[in-house]
Amino acid sequence: TDSNGSSEFTTVVPKGHYYLVGDDRIVSKDSRAVGPFKKSTIVGEVKFRFWPIRRFGTIN
Repeated sequence: TDSNGSSEFTTVVPKGHYYLVGDDRIVSKDSRAVGPFKKSTIVGEVKFRFWPIRRFGTIN
């Protein structure tokens, strides 16, 4: 971790998997904590984007 609180790392995401990242690093149980998710376990769908602000809105 650097002085700004960020860290850099490299990871390999296997075919058929996704690397999911939540927006609240402290409490998110995402790929940073549990690794890549199998595509078959993902049941949600993104409908709206909040950030970056220039791309704010619904996602087609």
